[in-house]
Amino acid sequence: MRTGRVIPISDRLHARTYSGAGLRVPGDSYSSLTGTAMRFDPRQLVRRYRASAIDIFSSQYQFELTYGSVSALLSSGRSNERQAALWLSSFLAHWGMFRASSQLRHKNTLFFEALVRFSVSGKRAALKPLMSISFEELSTLHEEQLDESFCRLYDWLAEHDVTGTDTLLSKIALALLGNVPAYDRNFKRGLQLLAFERKYRGVQKFCGRGLRDLSKWASSRKWPRVLWGSDGRRYLPRARVIDMAIFQFGAENSR
Repeated sequence: MRTGRVIPISDRLHARTYSGAGLRVPGDSYSSLTGTAMRFDPRQLVRRYRASAIDIFSSQYQFELTYGSVSALLSSGRSNERQAALWLSSFLAHWGMFRASSQLRHKNTLFFEALVRFSVSGKRAALKPLMSISFEELSTLHEEQLDESFCRLYDWLAEHDVTGTDTLLSKIALALLGNVPAYDRNFKRGLQLLAFERKYRGVQKFCGRGLRDLSKWASSRKWPRVLWGSDGRRYLPRARVIDMAIFQFGAENSR
């Protein structure tokens, strides 16, 4: 039922401090946003983000390896869920989720296989409403559909003693589907700055309404087409490009 309230998915277990539609990132204050931020230029931000990769063996390219492999595996049938699970666990480890307190580092391949199955396999897959659509098309989904999908995933993780933070939930979706940016600290900081400068007027929280607002906003802007760094033949999905640009914007303006 529609309540009119914006309730972050991860607030089921822990409360956070919010002000209006904005997210207050722990350790930051709004007074720190009064300085002059760098210009939001997606092309240049993505270029600087990619410049940190020394060669094709950089962990930065783990998304491309994971997303490309998982997409091919899942489209070929259920028997490949274990291989998809290996790619997903490797991606989450490379992107810092095994360092956090989510208990993922204590889980084995069978857990990740079950996670893949619950998330994207079968008619009742938790993320089924998000499957086979682009980031721009997220705005066509009802916010309740998005909330329900991620709340189901959150609850499943909780049943297995894993805390489903915004960062973890969004990184799982990014790795498996490639159509949700990763809501980590720098991304949230970048989105907060864009809102402070009135470049972005949507909901900043990781929730159905926030994803719809971000999808609509992104669809109205120009974004660079970025080739995969690991093979240079395919283009990255739009959500990953947005993820890189806003992450870099947040990282550069938090120094």
